[in-house]
Amino acid sequence: MPDIPSVQIRLLIGPQAGRVVTLQQSPISFGRALDNTICLDIETLSRKHGEFLFTNNLWHFTNHSPNGTRINNKKISNQPFDFFSPIKVKVGRDVLFELEPLSHAEQASTATQNGSEPEVEKSSAKRIKLFSILGSVYAAALLALVLILSSLSSSDSTMGNTKGLNITETAIRQELFKNHPKETPNPRQVAEFINHANERLALKDSEPEALYDALRALRKAQAYTDQRTFSDPIYNRLLTELQESMTKRLSDDMQQAYLLLTSRKYQAAIDHYNAIERYYPANNQSSIYRTLQKNLATAIRGREQRK
Repeated sequence: MPDIPSVQIRLLIGPQAGRVVTLQQSPISFGRALDNTICLDIETLSRKHGEFLFTNNLWHFTNHSPNGTRINNKKISNQPFDFFSPIKVKVGRDVLFELEPLSHAEQASTATQNGSEPEVEKSSAKRIKLFSILGSVYAAALLALVLILSSLSSSDSTMGNTKGLNITETAIRQELFKNHPKETPNPRQVAEFINHANERLALKDSEPEALYDALRALRKAQAYTDQRTFSDPIYNRLLTELQESMTKRLSDDMQQAYLLLTSRKYQAAIDHYNAIERYYPANNQSSIYRTLQKNLATAIRGREQRK
């Protein structure tokens, strides 16, 4: 099996903009999910947005997101993209990073110029994670942990800080039925988002977040239609059914978790909120998700105060 050549990645966005890392592995994935090689918390990114794979002595890029990806300003949707020279990766209006394949000579030259070995990681080793936190869920989670640790040394009673927040079914319905911002009508984009929705629905029994991903894809597809309605009525019905079922499920589960929290059954509440987060992987722009995160932190604090 031929050696995988190194690639040099330069982040161009977020607090770590300008950071350069050299990786020697394949595949190299990027997106919002934590298990990506490059994890960026940006709203336009999908959880598993795309990946670079070295095969047949050439680097290939595959887009996995209905949002698409631009490589050197060329939009990549479903077809793999081969490259051997430096590229810039853009999603929406954001240029995320530069990726440059390095030859063995270039890698040795870089090490000599720097006076040390470049930051290289073998594909069999643990992946380097590049986190660009932009007011992200992950930053909020870290802040929650800091607040939890601080609360352990406070003189508050166990009940004093564990009231939690409730969210009504009406509020959940309003959020899930809210229209995606209107886009310029584009039948091709409609078709791509519908295809993505169908792909996610096919995985609903094996991937907890598949139904929510399908719902998001259909809402985006609807935004590219002429009058916010699909020409095929089956997708109008499907979108409404997904919104109704997700509203019912979230309302029931959030209410049950809240009752566990207010009953001071903290571990059960934690388990319940974690289960919701697995099938509803939203972000801090969602009032539902913000309530979930606040109540989860409250339950963890209550559990720790009890010890």
